[in-house]
Amino acid sequence: VIPEKYVIHTHSLDVIANTLTSRGKINLKNNLKDMDWDWISYKKPGVELGDSIKRSRSHRKRNIFILENHGLIVAADKKHEAIKLQDLILKRIKIEESNCGAFDLKYLTDKINILMSNGIKARLPRNSIIHTLGVNKWSSLLCNLNPLYPDHVVFCGVKPSIIEESNNIIVSANDQNIKYLIIRGKGVVLINECSKATESMLEAQSRIHLRIVEGDIVKSLNRLECNELIDWEAEKYRMKLAKLK
Repeated sequence: VIPEKYVIHTHSLDVIANTLTSRGKINLKNNLKDMDWDWISYKKPGVELGDSIKRSRSHRKRNIFILENHGLIVAADKKHEAIKLQDLILKRIKIEESNCGAFDLKYLTDKINILMSNGIKARLPRNSIIHTLGVNKWSSLLCNLNPLYPDHVVFCGVKPSIIEESNNIIVSANDQNIKYLIIRGKGVVLINECSKATESMLEAQSRIHLRIVEGDIVKSLNRLECNELIDWEAEKYRMKLAKLK
């Protein structure tokens, strides 16, 4: 579909964030107006996405594609040109993260000790920015939406386990399908052998949320789009690989 020798596909946090809101789309148009790029509406990764890119190429031989709720594709016949093009795009559309907010280390440590004493494996995230999912009010609100991009569906599920400070944390953690708990106003606890892949996706989610202006209308994946990813054999295979790491 893309005949150039070098094709780079990335899930840039800045690109994803810019595709989620009307403000972001304006930012893309303004900052990439001298480049020959095309907007690809969300399609399931794989054949459906490939067909959309093929249709775009049939009209004009573009080599830059902004994928809604997904990421970026650039192509060139020389490796250094592809890398240079990608770097230029990412520089132009960069979004600064908003303030994080402070998490409650004592509260979370106490809850982890309680979980561990009840035979439930629990720990803090390695990167403290993940706690913003609980303590940043806007980010916490965004957690109520369906996932914003495919990888989150695959490694974190469709709906997170969000609990209030007063809820029984033991009851929530006893569900073996739950890998993390977002505790409103306090932070995040990882449980039940949460994989590195899931933890990485939580960090990505945190950073994308902090790139979205509070109050903006955000486009998430719909339920059908989420279910297509969950039931897809290719993604089941990726999930299996992630559990081995």
